[in-house]
Amino acid sequence: MNSRSILQIAPWAALLGTAVASGAQAGDWDIQPSLSASESYTDNVQLVETGEEGDFITSITPGIAIRGEGRRLKMNADYLYTYNKYLDKSEFDAGTHNLQGEVSNEIVRDHLFLDIDAAMFPSQVSNQGQVSNLVRNRRDRVNQLNAGNRTNVVSYGFTPRYRQSLGSIADFTASNDYSDTSTGQGVAGGGKNNTLNMALNSGRRFARADWGLTFQRRDNQNDNTDQDQTFQELWANSGYQLNRLFKFTGRVGIEDNQFSTNQNQRGGPSWMLGGVLTPNPRTSVSGQFGQRRFGDTKQFDFNYRRRRVTLSGNYNEELRTSNEVLRSQQVFLREDPFGNPLPINPIDNTDFGLPLDEVGLTDDVFINRRLNAVIGYFRKRDTFSANVYRNEQESTRNQQADVNTGFGASWNRRLSPRTSIGLRGDYQERESDGTQGNTTFLYLSPYLSYSIGPHLSSRLAYSYSDSTGDAPDNSFTENTVTGSLSYAF
Repeated sequence: MNSRSILQIAPWAALLGTAVASGAQAGDWDIQPSLSASESYTDNVQLVETGEEGDFITSITPGIAIRGEGRRLKMNADYLYTYNKYLDKSEFDAGTHNLQGEVSNEIVRDHLFLDIDAAMFPSQVSNQGQVSNLVRNRRDRVNQLNAGNRTNVVSYGFTPRYRQSLGSIADFTASNDYSDTSTGQGVAGGGKNNTLNMALNSGRRFARADWGLTFQRRDNQNDNTDQDQTFQELWANSGYQLNRLFKFTGRVGIEDNQFSTNQNQRGGPSWMLGGVLTPNPRTSVSGQFGQRRFGDTKQFDFNYRRRRVTLSGNYNEELRTSNEVLRSQQVFLREDPFGNPLPINPIDNTDFGLPLDEVGLTDDVFINRRLNAVIGYFRKRDTFSANVYRNEQESTRNQQADVNTGFGASWNRRLSPRTSIGLRGDYQERESDGTQGNTTFLYLSPYLSYSIGPHLSSRLAYSYSDSTGDAPDNSFTENTVTGSLSYAF
């Protein structure tokens, strides 16, 4: 068995091993196997600008979703495997794994916990490469050693956590998170990470004027280079509730960042100052600005919620590595925009696509600036959600930045208890400093869904993709028609 096969088995072994060890405990478990079969026709199987060829694609997708909660154990896991068989272009035949799983186990009641997580999913490799939100990424199968602009990510992690209450005075927490992320042989972004977190935060006695001390150390070991990175920061936090509407917040600290780059400032004092505005129980706005070791910085967060409308957004800046960003990637949707849990069905809770908001994989340390805003609207028969995002990573080695700016939306209308129609769309602009890698990408897909029975559903969808890029091979248009049947056992 080769190392890649071991990496693919490791996430499942970690999740299932913990579940079996604790599964004897009483609790509620819901296991949902599923199977989907679809037939598609595309008029541009190779995603090229000229010389388009059509082809039929047969896709088989088995899956399973698990939700479990026992006396001391909680587990969420979703898995899909999609195999695509091409009628004419058999060299494109390929399978894709999508996995997201988390297990939380309470070892010592109220004090000691063990969390395990695992994920497998396809990822874009370069911000300058071809954009496609389709799992099959057909052109990539031509060259097995350099699979175009796609790679398969495998990650898993273990996190023991300790919690201790010091009465009404303070609460102490500590955790040590170890993770391993693989992006494939010779592909940037893989590595091991070990993060130590410690925090002492004021208790309920300090409700009006709270305080806290936090320490974090992140050690990264890169898969492709000998240049490891260490990030350390110690912060003293404080807050003062001026009145019912406003709370002052601030923190001062020291940072020490060790990594190979030509960046001059790596360590020294840092500070942040801001506040939290809560005009009513449905609305909250918070923000801070200050000076970090990588420069002037700011962050904010806002939330607004009514019975039928929700609006939220956040912006953050932080020193990051690609393996840390990949570790936080959400593969399956678990909640709707209102925070309600979605039905347990892995086929319905993923779009079989690549995460479009990813910037690309690199072995550099970079400043990650991420903006995301989401709106959700719900009526008796209509559901609508949309998100706007801007994701930038600026290399600390050469100060060049890759930026993704985009908009995505989905709408669904229930015509009858069995029939619904909908529309999904994405628009994105990709920019890269110092290269001719700028690309715009548009994707639209109307669909019709019909429930044949309590377990069997069908869907007919049309999708249109249009990519326009400065780099070679980044421009193409594609029209696809897909019919599918899905069975939830």
